[in-house]
Amino acid sequence: MNERDLPDFLLTNGFNLRPGMFGAGRASPVPGLTLPPSLPPPPIDPPRLPGAPDLRGALGLSKPADIAFTAAAPSASPQTARTARAPSYRQPPAEVIAAAQNMQRRWGIPTSVSLAQWAIESGWGERMPKDRNNPFGVKAIKGQPSVSASTTEYDAKGRLRKLAQPFRKFASLDDAWEGRSKMLATSKLYAKAQPHLHDPDAFVEAIAPISAPNNPIYAKTIKGMMRNNHLYQFNGLSPDPGQPGKP
Repeated sequence: MNERDLPDFLLTNGFNLRPGMFGAGRASPVPGLTLPPSLPPPPIDPPRLPGAPDLRGALGLSKPADIAFTAAAPSASPQTARTARAPSYRQPPAEVIAAAQNMQRRWGIPTSVSLAQWAIESGWGERMPKDRNNPFGVKAIKGQPSVSASTTEYDAKGRLRKLAQPFRKFASLDDAWEGRSKMLATSKLYAKAQPHLHDPDAFVEAIAPISAPNNPIYAKTIKGMMRNNHLYQFNGLSPDPGQPGKP
């Protein structure tokens, strides 16, 4: 029996042929038997994904088979969808870094210490009193130009209190950087700190009893500022052509 004889064999033995099976709908080779014409396969309504909307009515389509549903693209994983986060640390403006590095070259004061003091005392340059040019909170001594300002400090008993203090008034910011750096590097008040110019942490520990005698966390605050904002990186200087032989 060949392929052409199979439909006839099935029909003569009582089997019903579905439309389209084995060419059903053609003229039958069996005399007197007419097969129904071939019909297209019934439309299939593809299943929708769970949660997918049925858009047939909204699009004006009446036949389920008119819409071909496709699988939704997988959502991005939390790792790939995570956006870049802003750095958790802060750095001073380029001009402030340059000024601090210049003071390291001239007087040996570690750049990281200068930047940390500047950030703490001036609130990152945002809380410096007008016309005082004093971003380091340097106090004035008798005979120096000064401006009285209210400040919160530890008193002799270790209590935080608001006090009016005379703060040094400098002619310019350049004068403030120079005056403060020269004082730390040469004043007898800071004689115990000066041997530690090449060790920022030890230098801070040594100046704390003079710069903030009643503040029990002054050194810790300065070192935390240097560490958390990666300020130590600015201590490594390349030679300055304008200052040959300077540290």
